Amino acid sequence: MKYYRIGEFARLNRISVELLKYYDRQGLLRPAYRDESGIRYYADFQVVHLAEYYQINQLGISLQDARALRESGSLQDWQSRLARAQTEIEREIREKQAVLRYLSDLRERLESIQENKSWYLEWWDGGFFVTKEQAVVSQNNLARNINEIWQRVILQGDFGKAPEHRQFRREWGTLLPLQTEHTVDAAERIPGGICFVFSHSIPAEYERSNETTLLSGKVWSFERPLQLLSDNGHRLRGDLYQRRLCVTHEADGDQVQVLTRIPLVMEPAE
Repeated sequence: MKYYRIGEFARLNRISVELLKYYDRQGLLRPAYRDESGIRYYADFQVVHLAEYYQINQLGISLQDARALRESGSLQDWQSRLARAQTEIEREIREKQAVLRYLSDLRERLESIQENKSWYLEWWDGGFFVTKEQAVVSQNNLARNINEIWQRVILQGDFGKAPEHRQFRREWGTLLPLQTEHTVDAAERIPGGICFVFSHSIPAEYERSNETTLLSGKVWSFERPLQLLSDNGHRLRGDLYQRRLCVTHEADGDQVQVLTRIPLVMEPAE
């Protein structure tokens, strides 16, 4: 058996002397013996013990838990602690992924501004679409979202055809986030993913029906965003959603600012 002074043992394992002293104070890895001057000496087999602590700590398990597991942990103890470590790491990954999505979205928007584009790509966590009838029934529960009225365009037929050849129908409602406390039972869940977001203004054409002034269906045109989608090599996943942002009064007439959100197929079109 060979013994090493603390400095030699630290260099051998590429760690600091202070870390070895810390392990000693915590009772994790005590020296094999001390000489009359108090200098610590470690045995060659203790390299294995040090490596065990390092590997366990890399799994997200604290050094104190690692000591308890190594000294007297049963198989059940190991399974329980590893499961907790896995849950914690998965939580951290989700948080980091959310930050990455936010940074990616922010970059897309800044690039859109720099390039004077009217569209950008955005990650959406998903949610529910509640029709106008459902919203009226559940108005008390959905009060926070009821003011954001969306128009859902349900496309029918071949998605690959030109926009003017598409058949579609429209529904009025609202988009609710997945975290909504009160969700209507009949609401349709919309999976999350990348969305194509297009903001544009259209002349405010009006129609009158039963003495009520309504925006013309031409205001809700979706040919331009679908054309941009195709030009940039993206494919829509199914339905698209539109919302009026505001009406601006310009010299040549009123303009309606419309936002179009289109969930995309994750892979680019070939």
